[in-house]
Amino acid sequence: MGSSGINAEYMGSSGINAEYMGSSGINAEYMGVYDGLAKGRVEAPGGTTVLLDPAALRPETADTTSSAKCDITGRAFWNVACFYLLEWLDGRRELEEERSLGEAVLELGCGLAVPSLWCALNGATEVIATDRDAGVLQYTNNSIQLNDVADCMTTERLDWGARAQLADRKNGFMLIIGADLLYVSEGEYTCEVFLAVVKDYLHFDGSLFYAHEFRKTDRSAKYDDALDMFLGLVEEDEEVTVAELESTESAARLRLTWDRP
Repeated sequence: MGSSGINAEYMGSSGINAEYMGSSGINAEYMGVYDGLAKGRVEAPGGTTVLLDPAALRPETADTTSSAKCDITGRAFWNVACFYLLEWLDGRRELEEERSLGEAVLELGCGLAVPSLWCALNGATEVIATDRDAGVLQYTNNSIQLNDVADCMTTERLDWGARAQLADRKNGFMLIIGADLLYVSEGEYTCEVFLAVVKDYLHFDGSLFYAHEFRKTDRSAKYDDALDMFLGLVEEDEEVTVAELESTESAARLRLTWDRP
């Protein structure tokens, strides 16, 4: 295992193309993201402007009377992992063989759903943004209207432990996306259930694209160790495989597929 905390056997020598990466591990043009974010605008990769419901970004505007209260975690913008994911998707969408963006897209643990909105704005024919937090999905529904993508994008509450909500879509998504979803904590971890959810919904010709930020702080072990744990689970699994993995000091991203001959 290298210093990045990622199983070395998955790593290529080059990592990610250096032209995209600054010393922070994310393209410098996105470092001012919070200037626009405060106004409900995210200037995302590929020149795409994603509009967000501004109320989602201001905790003081939370509706405390609503039965669907929103977890503050779901209203945070995890910009490093999110942009690392979107840069990858943006770089692949012009490839003739990469047709999955034109098919059904599922985002897991969407929160503000910037990746889902980006996909909807860039030609995806169907996007479903899911989260277990019904409160945050209310804001996402508002963002869908702001971006005028209601014709191709919807939201769905999805509890990974139940997964009854999308039972009719088993193995029905060519593209599954997610950012910063894995963690390990006392008595709680997401790695096994995340892999199970992906296997439930991923089309047999599809791909999971996932990005993960390294915190590198005294309290970051529950996040940084989780990616290694997930890679270990995939390595032991006989049905899926990590087809691609790239890493910088700040983040990692992977593409998972079914392991088919």
